[in-house]
Amino acid sequence: MSRLMNMGRSGISTAAMYVNDVIVDAGNLVGEENEGFKRAMDGFNRARVLVSAACIGAAEAVLETGLEHLKNRDAFGHKLKDFQSLSFEAADLATRLEMARLLTLEAAWTADGAESDESHRDRAITLAAMAKLTGPQAAHDVMKSVVTSSHAEARGLPAPLSPGHPARVRRQRGNLFPDSSTRG
Repeated sequence: MSRLMNMGRSGISTAAMYVNDVIVDAGNLVGEENEGFKRAMDGFNRARVLVSAACIGAAEAVLETGLEHLKNRDAFGHKLKDFQSLSFEAADLATRLEMARLLTLEAAWTADGAESDESHRDRAITLAAMAKLTGPQAAHDVMKSVVTSSHAEARGLPAPLSPGHPARVRRQRGNLFPDSSTRG
């Protein structure tokens, strides 16, 4: 057995184990004979749903922090939440996060149903992959938006989400998030 180095998931140990010429009595088999790979892949499909759920949970907490910031922070004599551009972006992020959350719930529900009804298996695999794609992407977008805004303010610079910031102008042309060159 050899330990594998993980990137990003340091709380979970991963190892490679190789066995050759092992004979397992029929009474000691887990599942059906020659179905081990299928069982392992089913585990990966469930893990995809869990990764999405973890990302969404973290992003919901970050988004809540960002929304509180919009409600409490004053700029130009108004709360940040009163600026349409900021509330529209917050609504967009919340909507994308909710869509990812609902897709993840459907993936989990379908995976549970696939255990008792094999006809749901293909749909469960597809939904797990879709959840793994959308959950982390939505979480990344939420976190980047909130952290970028907070970081700029902590450095005494205009927040990239505030009206009049150069990133706001670029965003109207299709670039949703500012790059570091706009921070002076």
